[in-house]
Amino acid sequence: MNNGKNGRQILRPYVLVAIGVVFLVVCILLRRVLTPVLVALVLAYIADPLLGWLERHRVRRWVATTLLYTVCLALAFLGVVTLGPRIASQAQRLYRDVSGFAKDYGTTVLDVGGATDGPKQSEEIARPATVGTNQFVVSEEGPSPAFLALVEKHMPEWGTRAQDYLRENADEIASRIVAVTLAVARNAAKGLSNAANFMFGLILVLVFSFFFMLHFRAMTGTIRRYIPLACRDQALRIISKIDAAVSNFFRGRLMVCLVAAVVYVIGLRISGIDFWLLIGLAGGILGFVPILGVILPLIPACAFALLSPHPWASLVGVLITFSLVQWVVEPLAGMAILSKQVKMHPVTILLALLVGGALFGFFGILLSVPLAAVTKILGEEFLLPPLREMAADRKAAGSEDEANRDML
Repeated sequence: MNNGKNGRQILRPYVLVAIGVVFLVVCILLRRVLTPVLVALVLAYIADPLLGWLERHRVRRWVATTLLYTVCLALAFLGVVTLGPRIASQAQRLYRDVSGFAKDYGTTVLDVGGATDGPKQSEEIARPATVGTNQFVVSEEGPSPAFLALVEKHMPEWGTRAQDYLRENADEIASRIVAVTLAVARNAAKGLSNAANFMFGLILVLVFSFFFMLHFRAMTGTIRRYIPLACRDQALRIISKIDAAVSNFFRGRLMVCLVAAVVYVIGLRISGIDFWLLIGLAGGILGFVPILGVILPLIPACAFALLSPHPWASLVGVLITFSLVQWVVEPLAGMAILSKQVKMHPVTILLALLVGGALFGFFGILLSVPLAAVTKILGEEFLLPPLREMAADRKAAGSEDEANRDML
């Protein structure tokens, strides 16, 4: 009987690990469906300390949740109303500038290519076509009378040729028209589908996040009650370490993103570069990734600084702004939010985010840091102690062998 009981106790951890692996695989396979749920869980997880603080000050959970939810929605709406038109204006201007640059670059390449053919060809291209003394050119006042006469003379012939061409290639022309029409319809349907999916996902995030905020403490309490009593203390200790690492990362990075966005926008605006709002907001969003959040927005900011009316002054302002974020905002956020229990190196976080995003997209980005923290803590709890014991045993055995050799 004891052997059977001991066997079940030995197999129980492996069964739990297998269940966890299967659950994770199912979540990855259903990531498109579960992404709104996961985003809502992350939002509720970030907001839970503030809701708990309000509860401790005798504010009921549903009142605190409704108040926080209303304030967040109001701030989001205010941000869209105030910053939305300016962001759209700068985005349209950036698109026009990039399109104009591409067009000018293409024209320059064509001009250079035509110039290599020699001056004779250039003169022939520049010389207008002539018949007798009439020049068939189109001026600002309109086409010349000779050009109109030529068109009127050859119009019946051109019409006959066009009819013959349409008659001979009717099937090909019809198939191309149908293909273009279907492509346009598919692209329009795809765009509408993506917009509808985004709006539906956003609605699901708003609904799920409200209920998760409202019942988050009850959910965590239910999970704790189902932890086996024999390993409850160890499990709760490990869970508390994981919670400290993950929560401090998310809340710390969120605070860094908000403060960095404000510093970027103000600093780049003072620096006098174009598209300061777009670059500043992009830098704040990318601040979620510790290293890339500074490097990626720095490149376009320096480029636009060099194109400004006062390039060197703007470049100095850009460098001061980014240095302020890197050497002031990051350390202050670390001292204010991140505890000493967070021991994840920025390179580890960056690698986890890149691997998760490459494998599973946005779903992987959300899961990468928690999984990295869980893997690190579980390794410290279960893998490193046996390795230390093995190293200590080998060291003790080596010392004993050395002592025996000295005795001999």
